Order: sequence, then structure tokens, then C-alpha cells
Amino acid sequence: MDSLAENELFEAAAGLGNWHQVGEKFQYLANRDECLSCLTDIKITLKNDTPQTGYCYRRKLGEWQVLSNHLVPLFTSYREDQEISTGVLKLMVQLTTRVGLNGSSQLQHLHHLQDYKEAFAKKDVFIILMGLLVETMEEDEEAEARPNRAEVFKAVLTLLCNLISVPDPDPGDPGYTPLRRNQQLVYIRHFHDEGVLDFFLLFAEGVAAEQGGDDWQAWALADILYHICTHVSPEDLMKNGKDKNKRELSDMLEREKADAKFRAPQSSRHSRFGTAMQSRSADGSIVVSASVNQTDTVVKGGALWRREYRDKAGPERKQNMFHDPFFVDLEEGSVRDHNQLNPHLRGSLEGAKNHPDAVIAGLRKFFEEFVQTSFSSLVSILRSSSSKKSDGPLVGTEFNRPHLLNFVSWFLEFHRHHHSLEVAKAKKSGQPLPVMDISSIQGAIDLDMIQFTTARLREFGKESNIHASHLVIALRTVNQQVKTMGVVTDSTDSDTRDCGDILTQNIVKDDVMAHLSWIMKNYKTSSHDPRILSYSVEVFHHMLRLMSKVSERQGRQLEFQVERSTGARMTRTATTSEKEVAGLADARVVENLFYLLEKYRRHTPQLHSMLVKLLYQIVRAQPTNCVVFFELSYFMRIYRMMSDPLVSAGGKQTQRYAEMVSLLQYILRQFFKCAEINGCVFAELLFRKVQENAKESILESHHSEFAAVLDNYENEEYRRILDRMGAGETLNAMRQKQRAIITGALPWTEEEDTVLRERYAMYADHPLCAELLAAELPEESKRTAQQVRKRLVELNLVSARGAGGRAEAQEQVDEDLDDVVDEPAAKKVKLMELEMPGAQSSTAQDGRASPGTPDGAADREAAEMLEEDLERLLDAAFDNAEGTFPGAPAEGVAGAFGGAPMDLDLDLEMELEAMLEEPEAPSAVGAAPATAASLPRATSSSLPATEVQPSSSGGTRQLEMELENLLDEALPTAPAASSSSSSSAPPPRAVEKVGLSQAADSLELDLERLLDEAEEPGVGSSATPAAPAGAQGASQPRPSQVGPPSQNEADSLELDLERLLDEPMSQSRPSQVGLSQSDNLERDLERLIDE
Repeated sequence: MDSLAENELFEAAAGLGNWHQVGEKFQYLANRDECLSCLTDIKITLKNDTPQTGYCYRRKLGEWQVLSNHLVPLFTSYREDQEISTGVLKLMVQLTTRVGLNGSSQLQHLHHLQDYKEAFAKKDVFIILMGLLVETMEEDEEAEARPNRAEVFKAVLTLLCNLISVPDPDPGDPGYTPLRRNQQLVYIRHFHDEGVLDFFLLFAEGVAAEQGGDDWQAWALADILYHICTHVSPEDLMKNGKDKNKRELSDMLEREKADAKFRAPQSSRHSRFGTAMQSRSADGSIVVSASVNQTDTVVKGGALWRREYRDKAGPERKQNMFHDPFFVDLEEGSVRDHNQLNPHLRGSLEGAKNHPDAVIAGLRKFFEEFVQTSFSSLVSILRSSSSKKSDGPLVGTEFNRPHLLNFVSWFLEFHRHHHSLEVAKAKKSGQPLPVMDISSIQGAIDLDMIQFTTARLREFGKESNIHASHLVIALRTVNQQVKTMGVVTDSTDSDTRDCGDILTQNIVKDDVMAHLSWIMKNYKTSSHDPRILSYSVEVFHHMLRLMSKVSERQGRQLEFQVERSTGARMTRTATTSEKEVAGLADARVVENLFYLLEKYRRHTPQLHSMLVKLLYQIVRAQPTNCVVFFELSYFMRIYRMMSDPLVSAGGKQTQRYAEMVSLLQYILRQFFKCAEINGCVFAELLFRKVQENAKESILESHHSEFAAVLDNYENEEYRRILDRMGAGETLNAMRQKQRAIITGALPWTEEEDTVLRERYAMYADHPLCAELLAAELPEESKRTAQQVRKRLVELNLVSARGAGGRAEAQEQVDEDLDDVVDEPAAKKVKLMELEMPGAQSSTAQDGRASPGTPDGAADREAAEMLEEDLERLLDAAFDNAEGTFPGAPAEGVAGAFGGAPMDLDLDLEMELEAMLEEPEAPSAVGAAPATAASLPRATSSSLPATEVQPSSSGGTRQLEMELENLLDEALPTAPAASSSSSSSAPPPRAVEKVGLSQAADSLELDLERLLDEAEEPGVGSSATPAAPAGAQGASQPRPSQVGPPSQNEADSLELDLERLLDEPMSQSRPSQVGLSQSDNLERDLERLIDE
């Protein structure tokens, strides 16, 4: 900004007015016209203030304190002048709005905003703002007096949101003063005293009623209420003033005594010298010491200091949100219990915020009414709007999701404490216990909100490889939801209890337990916030309790359904509480949990009990899990903890750690019990019990190694390792072999190849052939099914996939054609064979297409059209068919299509299949033609042999004649053939349905195959079809006719069928059983279709 622009801005600020002494008082006076002109100039200047200029005009106005010295006095002095007050109000909104700045400019901007917040912390200003809000909410009485009331309402609400969102400075921050440290408490008191809370309650009801209204109003109201909640404890709202700080002083004195004992130095001289020094502590107790090395600090080693959390800002992609000076986190309530674990948080060890009793009572009444009327609807609006995608977060909205999660957490905790107070009152008065009102908090614990929070848990956990700051808030919200579900499941009302069970099953279904286990395994003590681990332990503990309650209520071991997402794939599995605890039996989990246990001084009694119980459950899940503590580092830490006077000195403080002492003693007892069996366990203390890489691990799991330690290395798996080492095999050689087994690079032995050659013929037709062969191989090789398939190809036992493999398979089939009699001929894939379950394609079996397939586009189009017409005709005939064929007796149909004699030669499906079978096409030039017979063997009667001409030039007409003869000869014999087996046939009506369905399916498949084969030109190939075997034996094959096909003869069957499609179908036409030999193909097909 140049000097000319700076001078113009200064003159505009000076023209707003100034203080003048009028009598004995000072008043702020301004020239109205000049003041309005200056207001307009400043607003235009701020409008042109952009990030490219570094917001220099805004920063300069902050340096001159224009808002504190001019705008606020002008607003209070000329509040009756609507034009001036409205102009000043809009300008104040512009100056108090946060802008995007970085580094020192950001801190300077924050300092200016804190100046603005202090300037508004006056009772008169709140009275004026409240008056403007009331005026804008009134109906049309004063609409004409203030036509821009919507703009004024929005400006006032925005101004309040901007001011209360400014964080208070802490000691050491720029602009810190003792008065500014508690500005938020001043605002809360003014909100209560001036009735602003009542306005917020009325406004919240209006926002909740307008579900499709402006989302900005909902977010503005939520931001104001959120920043009120950050400085109010939900538990303190339910306490009386006398009970609130009743035990705090005594607890502080007891802790100080224990700390003094811990800090007492060791004696520097032997006790027999008799030197003793006596001193009196601050609380009046006497301390006797024999050392002059007085110190109050405990020195840690470098290794211990390196394991401590260092509170880094983090990379750009995962920046620590708590380092942002504009982010305001929850400071009161249960969050204080977890904040004590992070020493880098300011105010984590300070006392709670103090509010007057009247303010506490007013806030409690406001929050109770807000939860009952508007909370659930407001949360639903905020959740839906926060899920909308945008190009990027705007300045001031990047914390919307963390604020929403904290908002939900605080109100869930408040509702539980309110319910506890109601239960306590009912117990005191002897009345029935009240049921928790879950309808008022539905928006915070319904399925949509559970999915929203669990999605954030996945997003900031495993998907981001632990985004620490955001994960803390997500875990905090899940923790409050789970604790609320625990209260719901304990309800005396059955409907409420059932709701709790459903919510529990759904949160388990979202795979929360697995994500918590992953967080505890991958937590790093030096780079991740300690609250991540403490919240994970608490959530895991409450989830186990919920799962146990639901299982006990069902009266059996209940398995919970789980849906796990792996990329774009969703898998479903089941889990139990025992499985989840067993999944924590990992050295990394135990190391992290024990690190948290060492912070026992900062634990609350509830968190400490949860942590000790979780460790005890892991140790008792399997006897081998206790071996993970058999390390010298663990024993040194156990000794340090047991030597703490706070743990071993006795008193009330010692009782808090009784469970921890029992756990540590149990670990030591298990060690010395193991030492009675295995003397080498003392040497095991020198080796870390870390989990080995799966590619180099000699044992199957760490449980095998731990079991060997407990059994003096005499278990079967460990004995094999020792035997191999005794045989001269080194440890590195065994690891290399294990790596080769996993990667599939282990060479195959002659013994394994022999097993494959001998056993392959036994399992060749089994769908799990490779798996069965892998089970036959020696156990130490650990071959997989994939490796077995690859080896079978290398041994030429099976053909490889691809063109080369198909060629080899083709040659093998051609070589074996002379020896194979019953192998079916290759056929083209049929449409109905792909649709019917029982149909299989021969092309899919041997990978070859039928010979003679037409290559021209016209031939393919004609064949497809004819096939579609025939399929449509057959479908229509099948849909119209009812019962038996018209004119045919029921028992005859039973004999022909159903009942016992299903293998007779009279079966139309078998006859057509025998007629239409073709031999294999020669695989190469000069190959001898093959002959195959595929007609089933006759059992009770036989038909005359039928010779079928090959599909070549002139063969189409002959094919029509053979089909006509077959139909004439087969149909008249159906009643006679069926009479011979009528005694064993099932009821006629049932058999009729089965026979009709099978006949229709068989006829459709055979006719479709016939059409495909009749349309093959057969140029350049020779085929020798098989003759069906009858009473007179198989007929001799005829020589193939080679030459170009006749177009008229090739299209004869197609023209006949097209004519047949044009003729009307009749359902009532009687069946002509005794048709003569001169009937043509159209009449036969029409009769069969009608039947």
C-alpha cells in the first residue's frame, strides 16, 4: 500500500467522528453526511482488499484500532439513526470476519480480532444488539420503519458468530492480558443476562422447522452454541455449587504428599554414619533425609525421552489441527481426562472454568429445552450440509466437521448426565426409574450419524495412516455414542433396550472393532497424540461390554455381522467379543498399551481400570500371550512402577492402583512358574518378542514360539526346527527355504513329481483337483493349488491355457480319436445351451469351433434370423401347451417322456441327438477321417437303422428327408412302447408335466443344433457322420461329397421353416398318430410344435 492510499484511508477513518466533552461527560459526535461518506469509502476499500495485497487495508485499520476507537462508539451513540447504525454494523461485520493469512500476518490478524472482541465485551453493546434482533423478529408492525430488517438480522447474527469464534489468548501468546484470557466467559454471562439465550432458543426452533431452509443460518447458530459449550462442563451443569469443588482440595493435598515421597532423593551416605536432616514441607509434613542432593526432578534416559510425544506440526497433508491458532477445541467435560495425557496442550492441567450459579442454572435450562426441541433436527441439517462436496474449504469453514463432531459429543455427554440426575432423584424419592429419552437425541445416535462418524474413523485412521488431530475428534465422538448406547441398553423399557441392541449391531457391522485394533497396532508413541490411544482403549472397552450385553440377552454366544471394505470390494464376516480380544494379542499392541499404563499418574480411575482390564483380557485370552512380557525391558519398567510410593506406600491413592499391582504380580508369577519348567527362560529375557516377517518366519505363528518357551521347547513344531538344526541346517538356510516356499521358488523334488503323476488320474475329473493333489504332497513343502497347476503343465499332464495350449490339446485329441469310441463330436455353442443349467458346450470343453462355420456377414445374419424365429415359435408353443399332447393317451406320454422307461430308443431327444451327431473334423491336412458313434444302447426295443448323409453339397435335402422319416417312424410307436412299462409308471398327470417339459427342451435344443449344422457349407473339409446303431447294427459310412453347395438346396430348410412360421397355429388341432410316409417336414414340425 502506497502512502497516498494510506493517507486517504486515514482521512476516511478520521472523518467518522471523534470524542468531545459536553459538559462533564464525553460524547462521540460525528457529522452525519461526512460520516456516511467515510463509511462508504472504507467499505469500498475493504471490498477491494484481496489476498494478493495481503489484506493490507484491513491490517492497517486494525493497527489504528478504528473499530475500538470509532466504530463501536459511533454505533452506540447513533443507534437511533438507522442509516448510520446499519452502515456501521455492516462495516464491523467486514472487519471481524476472518481472512486467510499465514505466518506472522496470521498472528497479527488474530491479535486485531481479539482487540475487537474486547471492545464488544460491554453490557451496552449487547443491549443494542439484542434490541436489533428483537426488532427484526417482530412482524409487520414495524416493517415499513425498517425495510432492510433481513439484512440487519443477518449482519447481527454474523457479528455475534465472528466475535464469539475468536479464541482467547493464553499466556505467552501475542496480545495476552489477564482480562482477555476469559473473554469467552464474559460473553456467556452477557448472553444469559441480556436474554440472548432465549432468542437463540426461539431461532433454533425456526431453523429446525425449516428443513430445506438456508444452511448458513444453521451453521451460524451451531458455531455460536459450540463456542459456548467449549467453556462449559456438562457435568458441572448438573451439580450444586456446594458439591462442585467439595473434594478437589483434599485430592490435591494427597497427590502432593505422594509426589513429595517420590521426589525424595536417595541417601548419599550409609545409615550407620547417623547423619539426618529434617525439613518441613509446604503442607506441614516432616521430611527426613540423609542427603544434601535435594532435587525435585526425575532424570530420564535418552531412550525414554525419545519415546515421548513431541507434538510436531506434521506434513502439509496431515497438519496438526490443534496448532492452528483459530481452532477452538472442547476444554471442559470428559475431554479434560484425556487432555491430561498430552502435556503439550495448554490449560490441560488447569482448573475448570468457573461460572456464577445463576449463569449455570440459566445454561442448564437453555440446553435442556434446546435438546428437547431443536437439537436432533439441527444436527441432521449440519450433517447433510457438511457432506456436500465443494471445490475447497473456504476460510472459516474448514473446521465445520470437527466442530460438528465436538458439538455432538458435548450434547451426548450432557444428555447422559441429565438422565443420571433424573435417576438419582427418582431413587432418592422412591419413584420408578425414568427411561432415557432417546428421541430428543435421535440425530446424534441414529444409523446415519453412526455411519457418518465411523466413516470419519476410517478416513482419518487406516485410510490416512493416522491423521492424528482429526482422529482424536472422531474417536471422541464414537466414544460418546458408544457410552450413550450403553445407557440405552441398560434401560428398563423393552423398546428402548431393543433400540440399543440394534444400534450396537450396526456399529459393529461398520467394522469399528477392526479399525480400533489397527489403530492400536500402528500407533507410534513419538509422533501420535496420546489421546488417540486413550480414546481407542475406552471405545474398545465399551464396545466389548455392549457386545457381551447383547449376547447375554440373547442367551447364547451371538455372532455379530461385519462388513469390511477393501478398495471397491465388500466382504461379509462374523465376529464375537472373544475374537476381537484375541486379535489384540500382538506385540505392538501390548507395547503401546503398556506405554499408556506407565502414565498411570495422569489417568482417571475409570480410564486406568479400563486399561488394566483390557491388558488382563489379552493376557488371559491364551496362556501363551503372557510370554510377550518376558523381556528385560518390561521387567525394569515393572520394577520402576512397583517402587513408586504412590503405588506401594498405602492410603487412598494406593487403592486406585490395586488392579494394576495385581496385573503386574500375575505376570511375574507366570514367569517364575515357567522358570520351574524351562530354565532357559532367563535367557529369553534378553530377546525381544517382536513379530517376525511372514516371509522369513520359520514357525507358523508367534503362538508356536511362545508355547515352546512355556513347554521347555518340547512341542512338536519347535522340535522339528531343532531336529533340522541338529542335522546341520543353519538358521539362515531355513529362512531362505521359507522365503522360497512363500514365493513359489522352491524347486520340485522327484518324490513330488512322482506323486503328481500317480495321483493325477484319480483326481483329474474333480473340480478341486489341484487342491487335492496339494494335500497329497509332503507337508514340509507347503505347496499351493496354483503351484500344483503350474507343475502339472510343466509335466505335460494338463494343457496350458492360451493358443499354444489349445493347439497341443487339439493334437492330443486327434491322436486319440481312433481309440476313443464314445467321444461326442465338436459342435457349435448353442444359445439355449448357455441358458439351460444342464447344457454344456463341447466348444468350452476342448476349445475348438465346429468346422464349416460360415464366414460371410450375410450368411451369419441369415442364420441368426432363422434361429431367432425358431426360438420364438418354440417358446410360444411351450407356453400354450397344457397337459398331454392332443389326442395322445396319458399313459403313452408317460412311457415316452416320463416314468421309468426313460432310456428307451423311442426317446425323441436321444434319436435326434444320434442323428445329428457329427464326427471330429481333421486337425491337419492328410489326417484320416474319424468315426464316432454316439447313439445310446437299446434296452427293450430297437428301431430300424437310419443312414444320415454328410453335411456337404446336396446334403441339406437329404437331411430333411431323414428328419421326416425319423418323425414318421418314432411317433406311431409311442403308445405301444409305453404300455409295456405302464405298471411301474408314476401317476399320469405328474408324468405328463415332466415329459412335456423334457420333450420341449430336447426338441428345441436338437432343432437349434440341426439348423446350425445344416447351414455349414463344409467347403474344403470332409466329414464322415456316424450312423445310429439299431437292431441291424451300424451302417457303413458313405464317402463325403466335396464341391460348392447348391444355394437352392442349402436354403430349402430355411424357406420351409419360414413358411411354417407364417401359417397360423392351432391349439385344438388333434394329433395324427398314424401319419403316412408321404407327409412332408412342415406338417411334422407343425404337429410337434402344437403338441
